[in-house]
Amino acid sequence: MVDPDHALKANAPYTMPMGKSCSVHRHDSWVPMERHHVLPAALGGPSTKDNLITVCCNGHYAIHEFMRQLILTGGKVPWEQARHYGAKVREYATSGWEQSGSPTKAQAPVDSSD
Repeated sequence: MVDPDHALKANAPYTMPMGKSCSVHRHDSWVPMERHHVLPAALGGPSTKDNLITVCCNGHYAIHEFMRQLILTGGKVPWEQARHYGAKVREYATSGWEQSGSPTKAQAPVDSSD
């Protein structure tokens, strides 16, 4: 099995890293992978091993979108919306939101992506 950390470092420019080791989804085949800052870099998150997870592109987008929902609702995302996100997506987004001081719409930066 290929080490996903190695795959993320060893690719040529313009080549999407591939892997199966997504922190939020289970994959049976290789998919594009990205690094996610649990506490987003735009909100002060460091690029350390403890703050970085490897996720598929869909998982990465979902975490950021759920964090956006947390910001817009002050942490009270209605279950009708939250149920569309997996448990791990909600967990990582909520952790990042809480670690950043639970920002509200007025306090959050324009772009909270990493």
